[in-house]
Amino acid sequence: MKELADMDVVEVVANGSAFLDERYPDWYDHMLIVDHDMSDCTACVLGQLFTPSNYHADMDDPNYAHLLRSGYSLALRALGSLGIVDDWMEIHGFSYNGNSHKSITWPTLNAAWALAIESRRAANPI
Repeated sequence: MKELADMDVVEVVANGSAFLDERYPDWYDHMLIVDHDMSDCTACVLGQLFTPSNYHADMDDPNYAHLLRSGYSLALRALGSLGIVDDWMEIHGFSYNGNSHKSITWPTLNAAWALAIESRRAANPI
């Protein structure tokens, strides 16, 4: 895989989409494009996919209480068991720290993810 500095937004989102296609085949059906915002932990792709109801978190378990604030936090917990770290999150278009790549920004990530979601929905109508 390329280094993040050598990738553009289309490539990082393609990496993330491919990962989701493999692990969560209907991930795009859980996305609300209208409310989609990659800079918001509840409205980003992982934030929408890993809602407490989708993740089947035990709502009564006090150990999960701090995680139920955002789906992104639940995603980090779930993906952490796979050894996923910050660099992986950026290379797969799920995160952006502002310094890694000049052409990747929150608005370009939003646009690229919206296109990925729409293209999968068009290819797989319900």
